[in-house]
Amino acid sequence: MFGVITIVGLGLIGGSYGLAIRERKLAERVIGVSRRETTLAAALRCGACDEATDDLIAGSHDADLIILCAPVTTISERAAMLADVIPPECVVTDAGSTKATLVRQCEIALAGKARFVGGHPMAGSELTGIAHARADLFAGAIYALTRTQHTDDAAFTLVHDFARALGAKPLTIDPAVHDEVVALTSHLPHAVAFALASAVWGGHPNKSALASLAASGYRDTTRLAGASPELWCDIFTANRDALLHAFDGFQSELSALRAALAAGDDAALLRALKQANERRASLLRSIA
Repeated sequence: MFGVITIVGLGLIGGSYGLAIRERKLAERVIGVSRRETTLAAALRCGACDEATDDLIAGSHDADLIILCAPVTTISERAAMLADVIPPECVVTDAGSTKATLVRQCEIALAGKARFVGGHPMAGSELTGIAHARADLFAGAIYALTRTQHTDDAAFTLVHDFARALGAKPLTIDPAVHDEVVALTSHLPHAVAFALASAVWGGHPNKSALASLAASGYRDTTRLAGASPELWCDIFTANRDALLHAFDGFQSELSALRAALAAGDDAALLRALKQANERRASLLRSIA
């Protein structure tokens, strides 16, 4: 599909892009960009790229497609750095977990310079780093693509087809709606997992007993708390307003459970649990 694809940021997502692109033969050459020499060496060693460099400009000036996989709060800064050095026919996309502010900033930075399409593959893991990259990470995953009044149609089609070629399922969505929904479906669950992990640890002084009795329920519900704190701090900050709104909704539901339990109202408690059970089943049926 492409002559040269440049991937900026070679962690779990960037590394998985590289492995998938090379395995599926979607580019003649894949260039990886990272600030860390150890990451560059690891990317070359595992086959995530053909070439690796710590120089963003040198690694991008020949690219047909550039995928920005840097921390979400720095993606627009990277786009601005590229604006005057990449050809106008180049398409720039990203893999950021938030979209509204990021898309607006990137469109401004690249206006008249290159074509930008916001993207967010709904794939990942609590594991981070190039060591955990997988060629099949995007297979079967929803791949959110944003379209605005400034989106170039040909560029959008190209990124849409690229997402399909990765084995993903493209979904066109408004940037603001994207952020509101992922605040509920992704960012809130991560925040709750972090809070729950801390609450359990601080909930009883006998740490030995906690460790002995922390079974699958604890592991399952706190798995997301094993993710990178730095990464998720950036994501929470970038989607602050939508996440705060999601917090309010969650707090309301938790307070209702607490009130029913405190009042000894077993009927109200059971109704709340049944409602949650039914809502989860309904959403999962929709996903299927």
